[in-house]
Amino acid sequence: MILKLFYLTIINLSSIYIFKYFAEYFNLIDTPNFRKKHKEPTPLIGGISIFITLFFSTFFFEYSKILNIIIISSSLVFIIGLLDDIKNIGVIVRLITQLLSSLIVIFSGLYVVNLGNFLNIQLINLEIFFILFTIFSVISLTNAFNFIDGMDGLAGGSFLVSIISILLFQFFGNGFNHIELLILLIIILSIYLLFNLSLFSFKKIFLGDSGSLLLGFLMSWFLIYFTHPETRTFHPVLTVWCVTFPVFDTISVVFRRLISRKNIFLPDLFHMHHILNNYGFSKNFSVLIILISGFFLSILGLLIFLFFGPLISLLSYIFLAIIYIFISFYIMKKGTN
Repeated sequence: MILKLFYLTIINLSSIYIFKYFAEYFNLIDTPNFRKKHKEPTPLIGGISIFITLFFSTFFFEYSKILNIIIISSSLVFIIGLLDDIKNIGVIVRLITQLLSSLIVIFSGLYVVNLGNFLNIQLINLEIFFILFTIFSVISLTNAFNFIDGMDGLAGGSFLVSIISILLFQFFGNGFNHIELLILLIIILSIYLLFNLSLFSFKKIFLGDSGSLLLGFLMSWFLIYFTHPETRTFHPVLTVWCVTFPVFDTISVVFRRLISRKNIFLPDLFHMHHILNNYGFSKNFSVLIILISGFFLSILGLLIFLFFGPLISLLSYIFLAIIYIFISFYIMKKGTN
């Protein structure tokens, strides 16, 4: 496995340098404007390198049939995101593509079947509504990762936190499953962050919509896959604790835009990372605060689950989400006065 991971790491690094060279030719460049904090035109090729590496990994590792289908279906989301990076194609096309990609996986046999055993009485079954619930969950989380991709390291770092949380939950659950995939994702996301944060003199790259949408789509299905009855490695209620910040921040932003009667897909500068930055924290420190908080919340969710059960864990998550919304509204309102 180590040698295969090494080869895939070489593929990942090679794809970054190759596509950085051609980025300007294909118009895969993010230029600075009033809403964006970076000062120089930056290649939008982070998502390309991640997808290419993940695609080649299917030839190196023996993933399950459904995992291969997830990766194949994610190519549609990736391609539309890539086209959106080159030329804005609009929200409707992206949502339709996410819907079609989700249906491919659903009709291949993977979907949310139940939410687990609450109060040790009965399973909460969703068989009647499984298609709508699964589609809603996948599309929501896919776009949540796209929503939070507004500061260096945030979307990629959040995905990394989610993967590490999955490994943690598997350790305390039913054991590791497809650990080679999870380790590979940790490696390629770490490499991306080295470039994205310009660490060790690496020239900056961005995920682009192709990358943020790809990560959100993959994470959605990985969480469903690892909590499905046939492939379960940890309890379904823990899935929400893997993606605390993307979910909390997206709910807060969407709720605020709805009550303000604004388009929920139009970007603004009122995400939590922007708010922290406006309060004087550096961009990197703002991201670090969010990522560390997200990981500690994953640990908190696991501890609540282990000591008090799934119901209390879920209720605690909802309570914290409400607290997050009120705090973000308060900070934003105080900052605008």
